[in-house]
Amino acid sequence: MSGKIGVGIIGCGAIGGVHAENFFKQQNSRLVAVADVLEERSRELATRFGVEAYADYTQLLRREDIQAVAICLPHNLHAQVTVEAARAGKHILCEKPIATNLKDADQMIAAAHDAGVKLGIVYNLRFDEVIQKSRKALDESKLGKLIAGDVLVKNFRSDDYYTGWRTKWDTQGGGVVITQAIHWIDIFQWFFGPVDSLYGIIDTLTHNIEVEDVAASVIRFKNGAIGSFFASTSTYPGSPTRMDIHGSNGTITIESTDKATVMTRDGRHETWVPSTKYRPVMVPPFVPVEGHEPCIKDFISAIAEAREPAVTGEEGRKSLEITLAVYDSAKSRRAVEFPLKE
Repeated sequence: MSGKIGVGIIGCGAIGGVHAENFFKQQNSRLVAVADVLEERSRELATRFGVEAYADYTQLLRREDIQAVAICLPHNLHAQVTVEAARAGKHILCEKPIATNLKDADQMIAAAHDAGVKLGIVYNLRFDEVIQKSRKALDESKLGKLIAGDVLVKNFRSDDYYTGWRTKWDTQGGGVVITQAIHWIDIFQWFFGPVDSLYGIIDTLTHNIEVEDVAASVIRFKNGAIGSFFASTSTYPGSPTRMDIHGSNGTITIESTDKATVMTRDGRHETWVPSTKYRPVMVPPFVPVEGHEPCIKDFISAIAEAREPAVTGEEGRKSLEITLAVYDSAKSRRAVEFPLKE
């Protein structure tokens, strides 16, 4: 594809603004229009970047000067809008999670394939420098055989955060697991590979919401490694996320995305820190944005180069399957085997 790629943003909340800013400044893309059912919000974002505003996203999809869209909507709307965008011939970058159930995820993937368009899912942590270096070390077998891993996602969210769609199963698809921990679940499975089985526990302990604010899981990976994670939005005041990756020859410890340390039995001891910070870790209301810039750059390059994005729909489905398995296990109080049958 020659020339700049015209982009539309569907959903003008906080994360929609992050997408708009990054598409606006990319050399190979041109922000054309934004859409949101809250007209004041779409007009405000449109005015900020000098583009068109719509209350009805289907009008945006009809524009021939838009070749790609970013979907920044509540989780339960991802599937419907992605399928419509694909049928309109638009390439799609969809915020995580890909959907709230596997049937919808599969429909999204199939719609993109049928239409011959790209479907990318925003798992921005994959683009962080310390995550990339850790993955490279694993690819080079620096830790030997992987044997265990654990993740601690200790966040805090006040009652003000949990309003509207974030509080409900039918719109959110879950709580801390599908919203906060899923970023690290994605990294977990990216590092360790497919899951064989897991056991999960969830509860709602400090917020007046339908969905969970505390969760834990023990995971058996197909390579034999055992993993665990704990996630909460009730752990005041919150602390940096930590991941430990243990192999037969050593350990990598990742502290949020600020630092990673590798220690091996053959005497290697290194600390990795990012050389570049894209922007502050959070923007209101608690939206993690580091990694969006390279994620969006990769998506635009994938269109221009006629290749797949770094995180495809199929990749985005993997962390959703693990998330749903945690919920299924918590409900049944039994271990769940993979592949998950909904």
